[in-house]
Amino acid sequence: MELSGFGDFDSSTKIIIRKLVGNQVKKINDSLGDFDRLSLHLKEVHKTEKNQKYQLFGKMEMQGKIYTSEVTDFNLFFALSKVLDKLKEEIR
Repeated sequence: MELSGFGDFDSSTKIIIRKLVGNQVKKINDSLGDFDRLSLHLKEVHKTEKNQKYQLFGKMEMQGKIYTSEVTDFNLFFALSKVLDKLKEEIR
């Protein structure tokens, strides 16, 4: 599993990110089988004093096939969940 673009967050946010991704990965493994590789890339799209918009790119390799997804959201945790859910749907 590879995460890029997540380095600027504080340690408590990083813990939440790891737990959220870890739980989703466990669900994917349980329902669809083991995957070869997962990479998530975070890009800050828009930042103001009140708002911050995140763009997440997901890529999963499973049984020689590559699946991708992309999500843009104001809430980082919702974006993470959505991008992983989209990958899961792509595989099915």
